[in-house]
Amino acid sequence: MSTPTRDTIPPRDAVPAVNDIAVPDASAAFGATVWTVAVFAGTLGTVPRALALAPLVLVPLGVGMAGQRPFPGLAGQCLRAAVWCQPVGALGFTASLALSVDGVTAAALAAPWLLVTGLLGLAALFRTLDRGEVALPETAIDAGLGYVSVGAVAMLLSHLDITFWFSRTIILLTAVHFHYAGSYSPS
Repeated sequence: MSTPTRDTIPPRDAVPAVNDIAVPDASAAFGATVWTVAVFAGTLGTVPRALALAPLVLVPLGVGMAGQRPFPGLAGQCLRAAVWCQPVGALGFTASLALSVDGVTAAALAAPWLLVTGLLGLAALFRTLDRGEVALPETAIDAGLGYVSVGAVAMLLSHLDITFWFSRTIILLTAVHFHYAGSYSPS
């Protein structure tokens, strides 16, 4: 069985593109610029620097790779909505790390990212239910999309200082881990 490519997937089932440039690719390029500016401006510490790279660059690239597979029906609608919302969510997420804010304000800035990752998780869930079989490569892609949601929840918990008896650093590192595991483990 041949693997579908972007060229063979019906447009309604693929990631959006503008002038033949996939939106996740353009978003990753924009995100790389934002991340570089934030790093050189000195607004991000070591762990926040690693964490901000994920929603700005790595997640869009991972979604672009995942989008080379078909995402029909509700899965595709959720994926495409996440792709269009991703830049706003990533900028809010990065602002929550770069600005001198804490608590509810930081969580509010990061909340749009939770929407994006929730949509990715729903895309994975609908795709899994539609597929009905356990095909390892497809299941790995779906699991990766779900992992990013765990990272977003961990980030919000860290901002709200809800640590479940762990240190805040452990919760923050959990956010880093699941953003990276979700972005690149399945690919």
